[in-house]
Amino acid sequence: MTAQTRANLVTRAAQIRNETAGFANDEVRVGGLFQDLVDSMPIVTVAGLTPTLSDTATATANTAILQAAVIAASNAGGGIVVIPTGLFYFQHGLLDVNVVCQLDGLSRVIIVGSGIGATRLRLINGADSSFFNLTGASSYIGIFDMELDGNRANQTPSIVHGIRGDAFAGLWLGHLYIHDTSHYGIGIEGYVQQFMFFSNIKLENLGGDGFDQKNKADSNLYQVANNITVTNFGLSSGTQAGWDCRGAWQMSNYVCHFSNTDGSGFRIRNGETNTVAGGGYGGHRSHISNFEIYGPGAASSSTGVEVVGRDVTFSNGYIRDVLFGLSCSYDTPTSQGGQRGVFTGITAEAYGTAGFITSSGATDNTFDNCTANGFNSSNVATGTYGFRIRSTDCTVDTPRALGNTSADLSIDTGGTRTHITQPRSLGAGSPGVATTGLDVNAADCKCIGGDISGHVVNVSVTAARFKMVSATVRSATTDNVLFAVGGDDGSLIGCTVTGATSEGVQTRAARTKIIGGEITSNGGNGFQSESTASDCLVKDVTFSGNTADFDDQGTNTVFVRSNVLSSLLNQAVASGGTSSNIDTPILSGTTVLFMVEAIMEDSTGGTGLRCTQRTKIEVTREGTAAPTITGSASDFTAGSGLTVNSSITANSLRVNVTKAASGTSCRMDIRVWELRRMKTVVFS
Repeated sequence: MTAQTRANLVTRAAQIRNETAGFANDEVRVGGLFQDLVDSMPIVTVAGLTPTLSDTATATANTAILQAAVIAASNAGGGIVVIPTGLFYFQHGLLDVNVVCQLDGLSRVIIVGSGIGATRLRLINGADSSFFNLTGASSYIGIFDMELDGNRANQTPSIVHGIRGDAFAGLWLGHLYIHDTSHYGIGIEGYVQQFMFFSNIKLENLGGDGFDQKNKADSNLYQVANNITVTNFGLSSGTQAGWDCRGAWQMSNYVCHFSNTDGSGFRIRNGETNTVAGGGYGGHRSHISNFEIYGPGAASSSTGVEVVGRDVTFSNGYIRDVLFGLSCSYDTPTSQGGQRGVFTGITAEAYGTAGFITSSGATDNTFDNCTANGFNSSNVATGTYGFRIRSTDCTVDTPRALGNTSADLSIDTGGTRTHITQPRSLGAGSPGVATTGLDVNAADCKCIGGDISGHVVNVSVTAARFKMVSATVRSATTDNVLFAVGGDDGSLIGCTVTGATSEGVQTRAARTKIIGGEITSNGGNGFQSESTASDCLVKDVTFSGNTADFDDQGTNTVFVRSNVLSSLLNQAVASGGTSSNIDTPILSGTTVLFMVEAIMEDSTGGTGLRCTQRTKIEVTREGTAAPTITGSASDFTAGSGLTVNSSITANSLRVNVTKAASGTSCRMDIRVWELRRMKTVVFS
């Protein structure tokens, strides 16, 4: 038994050293010290414990024996105390009526059982006690390989826990099953707590939190946990959490299942006291990876991950069946919290209000490669919002959202300067298509790239200076992109807008800019400006396949198309001769300003560039009537020997160039450019 116990603890020590690698002084303070204790301390098996019997006398005797053993080990300079195999009942202690085994002031004691299911400690009815308690000068305590049964159904409701701590340095917990406690499974109640390592712990059927930590000193250092499972907490009181910490933790492999309707699977928040002295109290700078959280249902008031701490990271997680998947909140009394978090590779499913949400004040958060899927297991959309950003300067990189009834990505009024890159918001074919793919209600936001499709309105903008670059927006059941009143100075740059049932782009705002890209195959107009729109610009956009390209009811809309519409290259023109004709169609209801450019070379067509000449021609076509030339301004240099000729033929502008009857023949490159296109309004 002694050899096997030490071998098991050596394995634990190696794990601790590995998991705490990278911490300052970890060889001495966290992993190395535990290794030294395991190698050097004597092992003593607790003798005289009576198994199975649950009467008060037996439980009281067992309690006294265990307490005496740990005190003796500490007084001897440290020791490994082994509790043998068996089910042992305990009463509240002799030193503290709220504790079975008081570790207050003890040091260098490791308490070890024979394993979960083998060594079982259980409270007798009415004990109303925590099993172990660390307070005062406790340091370097380990508890491993046992089951702690709080017998909650037969206790007077009280605030007692499986393991309780207060001020200490060094607590190692591993391979424990703690269940049926009156309140917390593990409760670390305040003041300084340092050098904690928890691994392979299951917490189940708890009156309060699975784990609760109250930091009152902002001195929580080197706190590591892995392989933690919490199931069914908050049975005696609401608003509890599976893991509720006010200290900085590094954790991996966390699983939580709960039915508490207003609980949280994981909560990181500010300290117990409202002060920012020393940089603030709480779970700031925590790093959590590889987690799964399952809540009581989307109709509850629950939250998967609740973040009020600053500078935290969560990565590689899965959350489902809660009201809020991941929430970042700002704590007003302490003027801090919920800020500068980084959340990577997290999927939220079957939530109620939102998969990911930030509140006002919870600024500078980053969501990277996260998915918000509002569908439940019956493929019914329960989500209202996929991502709901309500705080400034947040970044949402490569989000994927579907199954939300209001908006897949919503930037609320407080979400100024939100930056979204490469979103995928795919409503087409889903039973719960969001009304809006991207709903922008805050100023100075950006969206770069991505694919937004299949919603009632794919992109809706009601706030100023929104910019969307190189994105694909397609297949809306009404408008693909809508700049509503208030969405002034918005711009689409290099975007593909296609396949809407109604308009490709509709604007009711001032100074909307559509630059580059293509607007194609929309059931209504490619571009439509309403009467409230003014000073809009559409430049270098390719239109094709729309029912109509333009419906301009706004004021001072300018269409600029700087692409070459038609050309005639390397044309041989004799002295006194005229080039071939170039015909350019004129769309109905437009006024177009063209530029005609002629580049004349010598007769050999090889090297000697003689001159480049340009002239402008304006053509108006009212409705479906024949076009008319309404203005021209020749920039052809007098004496160049070149003359541009223009006329209307079959609803097209026809141009050619004549060379004066002097000199030799030449070669010409002739191009027709479109400089500006405007809708023609006919007043009756």
